[in-house]
Amino acid sequence: MARLRTLAEWEALTGKDKLTDPEKELIECCREGRECKLGDGTRPEGPDPDRNIRADLLRYLILGGCDECMLDEVGVQLIGAYVPDHLILDFGSAVGQTRLVNVCFAEEISAQQTLFKLLNLSGSQIPGLNAQCAVFEGPVFLRDKFCAIGEVNFAGARIESQLDCSNARFENAHGKALNAQVANVAGGVFLQRGFKAIGEVRLSGLTVGGQFSCLNSSFNNANGYALEAGRITVGGEFLWKTAVVEAGIVHLAAAHVGVLVDDLQSWPESGRLYLDGFTYDRIGASTTDADSRLEWLGKGDRWNGDFYPQPYTQLAKVLREMGHDHAARKVMIRKEELLAKEQLKVDRARLDRLRNGTPTERGDTGFYWLRMHFFRIWIFLIRWLVGYGYSPQLALYWAVGTMTFMTVFYFILWHAGGFVPNSALIMNSTDWAAAMAISPTAPGPVWAATAPSGAHYETFWAGFYAADVFIPLINFGQEAAWTATTQNVAGWFAFLATFAFKGFGWFITALGAAAIGGIIRRE
Repeated sequence: MARLRTLAEWEALTGKDKLTDPEKELIECCREGRECKLGDGTRPEGPDPDRNIRADLLRYLILGGCDECMLDEVGVQLIGAYVPDHLILDFGSAVGQTRLVNVCFAEEISAQQTLFKLLNLSGSQIPGLNAQCAVFEGPVFLRDKFCAIGEVNFAGARIESQLDCSNARFENAHGKALNAQVANVAGGVFLQRGFKAIGEVRLSGLTVGGQFSCLNSSFNNANGYALEAGRITVGGEFLWKTAVVEAGIVHLAAAHVGVLVDDLQSWPESGRLYLDGFTYDRIGASTTDADSRLEWLGKGDRWNGDFYPQPYTQLAKVLREMGHDHAARKVMIRKEELLAKEQLKVDRARLDRLRNGTPTERGDTGFYWLRMHFFRIWIFLIRWLVGYGYSPQLALYWAVGTMTFMTVFYFILWHAGGFVPNSALIMNSTDWAAAMAISPTAPGPVWAATAPSGAHYETFWAGFYAADVFIPLINFGQEAAWTATTQNVAGWFAFLATFAFKGFGWFITALGAAAIGGIIRRE
């Protein structure tokens, strides 16, 4: 039907196209600037002569009608109607509000690149809505038992206020249930309070100026993405609490939100959550302990078998900025553990290929075997000695524990005769000979306790001797004054162990210094 320009054109029509009583009532309400409530105002389930409104008349009124049938500043307010045909508003400009509450549409609404002041379809049922690149100067309400059996498409749309889909149902099991790709919502987006989507909710590239809420919502798409929100930008809070993902994937690649407010039970299990590139400025009203957050990351750090470390780095950054330094270090340690495991998997796979490949593909398996096991040892050492550089205090604990053991070790060996004065003059003296005569296997303690020369010599202190050996660049004079003898078993133990302790001291001191320096640079 051609577009009508005056109400007289409608009145001039004959036959089935004459204005019906419900249509006359709607026009009268539009003239007076009040809502038109048909029947009891509830949503009809099918055609009803007392509630039918044709789409052409509805379009005519929404786009401004004429002076004799519209109070322009108010717009159309229709409640409880049935629209039997296709409502087409493409490229038009709605005058005043478009409030179609509890209306049952038999066919899809088409509103591509349409300008709305306000769109309210609360409680209505539609087979679909195509509002690509539409502009909404006010809010969009698709709430309070709104139901769409087909795609609702806001791709590229601009909404200057909020998009409210609270307590609404979007169903398109074999396609997109709600599509708002690259849309821009200046206010908030509310998929909450009983929101249910069967089919894909595709929001990639969506920009939200305010809050994005998925409180008490349900997503279900057995054919792929339940929520595809890659590259979404949320200026306010991203609320993900008491949400249920019955089937499908939650995809947040490269998404950014201001504040993450969630509960861990709402996220789907590993394999159905993708977090690589997901960033947030703060965690609010949610748990921040490392163990719980690591459990969350464990659900979304892999995709198609590949491990992605970025979610761990992001979480550690936010925890550190919030003052949870210990939790942040724990997260980074976990990241390094997982990276090490992934590298070992790669090395094993490479070694298997070299062993089992064709003659031209085979390589030096011995070299790769050594490299893999050297890497395994190295990872073990830096994990337990300095926590991959994030827990340098471990180096201190190891140093204190090792020196305590060395002190006891050297004390026992001293009394077992493992040490002698590091002086040729004393070793050839009569005092030493007398001590040897008294205790041939352990003359050192006897000489130090009985000989006049021993009373004035450097006293053997097991703790200071351990410090001389273990701590580089420290000299208490013990190692210069006493040396291990190779004339008995205790001396051999002291001689050999000293090399091991000295090497370990250099190694752990260097690792500890490097870890401390690394933390200082990072912070």
